[in-house]
Amino acid sequence: MELHVGDSLVVKSGVLDPDFGIDISGWQGRIEEADDKKTVFIRWESITLHAMRLDMIIRCKNENLNWEMNGCAEQSHAL
Repeated sequence: MELHVGDSLVVKSGVLDPDFGIDISGWQGRIEEADDKKTVFIRWESITLHAMRLDMIIRCKNENLNWEMNGCAEQSHAL
């Protein structure tokens, strides 16, 4: 299935964050960017942002990572 900018999605069960290795199953967001290598960049919805662990947000800030977005392989998500 081809994903497009603006599509809503939910992360499939069992998917781990590529930077921290934590389970992000069920996280919800919208595709902000997609590249030709089957990677999508997701801007997390407010429900997901509110559910994020504080230690993850702090770690992202310390490592200069954008905690409001994430890049993942396209097959990790369900529409």
